[in-house]
Parts: sequence; C-alpha cells; structure tokens
Amino acid sequence: ITFYGKVIDQHGESVSGAHVSLSANDKPMGQPNSEYIRTADAEGCFSIDNIVGLTLAVAVSKAGYKGIPQNDSRIVTSSGVFEYGLESTRGPQQPNKVAPVIFRLHKIGAVEPLVKVGEKNFRMARDGTLLLIALDELGAHQVILRCWNNDLQRQEGQQQYDWKLEITIPKGGLLVRKDVFVFEAPQEGYVPGDTVNMPASLPYAKWDSFAERSYFIRFEDGTFARVNLRMGAGGDHFVVWESFFNLKSGSRNLEDDPKKSGAER
Repeated sequence: ITFYGKVIDQHGESVSGAHVSLSANDKPMGQPNSEYIRTADAEGCFSIDNIVGLTLAVAVSKAGYKGIPQNDSRIVTSSGVFEYGLESTRGPQQPNKVAPVIFRLHKIGAVEPLVKVGEKNFRMARDGTLLLIALDELGAHQVILRCWNNDLQRQEGQQQYDWKLEITIPKGGLLVRKDVFVFEAPQEGYVPGDTVNMPASLPYAKWDSFAERSYFIRFEDGTFARVNLRMGAGGDHFVVWESFFNLKSGSRNLEDDPKKSGAER
C-alpha cells in the first residue's frame, strides 16, 4: 500500500499538525491489525508506503477541531476505509501526491457557555397531549411537541397508518437547520412551528414511521437555540431530543465544545 492524504477544515484551509491514525488489515482473522501514526505537515499532507493489507483505515483528528462522522451525507469525512486488491472500493486505491484523499475537520470557533439537553428520551402520547420540553433550568424557554398516531388501530397486515408530529415554539419561532456544521443561528426567517405529516394514503416510498429534524430556535427575548429530534412513531412511542441553548440575549453563537460546555440538564 502507498497512500497519500490531506487534511483541510470547513473553509478549505490546510490543517497542519493533524494526528493521523492508520490501521492496515494485514493479519489473519482474530489477530490485531498493524497500526501506524503520522502527523500532517504544514500543508496538511501525510503519506505512508511500503506496507501491506487488504484494507487501510484512516482517521484524522486535532485538538480544537471536530470530526465529520462517516454517516454524514458528504463525500469528504474525517475517516474512511480504503480497499486494496478488490474490484469494488470505497475510496481511491492509488492516491498520489497530486491527487491525495481529502479528509475534512471542522474548526471550532468562538465558544460561549450553552445549556445542553442531550440526548434524552421523552415518551410521547398518541392523542395529541402536549409534551413540554424546557431548554433551560427555570423552564422559561420551552418547546411544545404533540403527536397524533393511529398505529394501534391499524388492521392486521396494514403497514402504513396515519401519524403526525407537531413542533411549536410559544412566543418564538423555528427554522430548519439544513447544514449540521453551521452553528450560528440566522437572524430572520423563523416560523411559529413545523409539522411532520405521515398519512397512510402517502405512496409507500414517501411514508415512514421515523422522522428526524434539526432546527434553529429564536425566543421572544432574543435568545437562540439549536435542537435535534428523532421520532419513532410506532411500538415504544418516544422522541429523542437534544438541544443547545445560549442564555446570552442577542448572541446567535451555538457552537459547542464539550471541553468548555456549560450546564447540562
């Protein structure tokens, strides 16, 4: 194996000094792979050669940066597995100095203390009963969730059923967060609420018993938050909730550094 890589941040700038862990699958099953360590140079570049293996797993990291998970929709992540000697590959088999594999890290910007609710399961009623989730300790900043779900009334053999999830912000608004690596809440564009509507009449390809959403939230006192929710509308009925709330009025900075995080509820 000969491998060339380059580490950049979300702005395309080189990340010098990034830590690179490499693992070559070169041993019989049950035995540990050979491990190698490299450090990215001033241009963010690194390489390795004269090793063997069926696959090469590569992961990059650096203090002050966040990794991009492999399940992100983007092609470039902070880790990857590259196959050698096989027809199908998940990455370039022969990267070179001119065309290295690109690995991306997110550089953490200015961090302010945030109140975090992370990841908690809240049981949801099926009849539209309100679920209030407080983003702060005093309960002054809340989100209302309501769900209507007919999954228990479906006929035998019926896969689809009517269900609906409603998210509203009392005296505030929400905005869909389209990029998971944008941490500054927009100033405008907020609406009072959002609805996930899954009627049984939807085409099979468009209906789902699962929903996942990410929002920015603005409250009437000028404070902001970002939230993530996952709803499983079937069986054990619950929503998984995570939120980051900035107590400082007027500040739209919602970047979280776990090493400098504020209170967690």
